[in-house]
Amino acid sequence: MDALAQPLTHDVVVLDLPPPLSVNRTRRVDWTAQPKLRAWKEQADRFVMAAKRSPNPPKFDRLERFTVTIILSEDHCELDADNGIKSVIDYLRRIEVIANDAKKNMRGLHVIWGHAPAGCRVVVRNCGDGMPSYADPPFACPPDSIA
Repeated sequence: MDALAQPLTHDVVVLDLPPPLSVNRTRRVDWTAQPKLRAWKEQADRFVMAAKRSPNPPKFDRLERFTVTIILSEDHCELDADNGIKSVIDYLRRIEVIANDAKKNMRGLHVIWGHAPAGCRVVVRNCGDGMPSYADPPFACPPDSIA
């Protein structure tokens, strides 16, 4: 298991998670998908627990205003990029990395294909009081007047 969670600064959390399940399987009334979703959450919990034991453990502060970048591995994921978002965001809420996924909280969401050793890498950046804390898109937190 190649679990990574390192705060790049106090305002950034990076987590490696297993490849997410497709929302097409988890959001419809398909009871056969429930064991797969439960297994995914358990595997993700193991990744997070390993990260918490790392030299730079993540700090879960229930961020109130943030952006999320989800990086999916083409080698690990068979789903369309947009189909794995919901399970990842819901998981971040469950483990209290983020407070909520409402628009007043989640100020940006980016999904890209790239390097994710475990299948899915999540980068959560704190927007704090709404002032942009990162200058380069796609990681900048948009000011309220633009959003």
